[in-house]
Amino acid sequence: MARAGTGPWGTMGGRKAAFMVS
Repeated sequence: MARAGTGPWGTMGGRKAAFMVS
């Protein structure tokens, strides 16, 4: 699973992005 807090989204869009990408 993707980790929230990394990437160009940080923690705000990290979870949303991970849910969409994963």
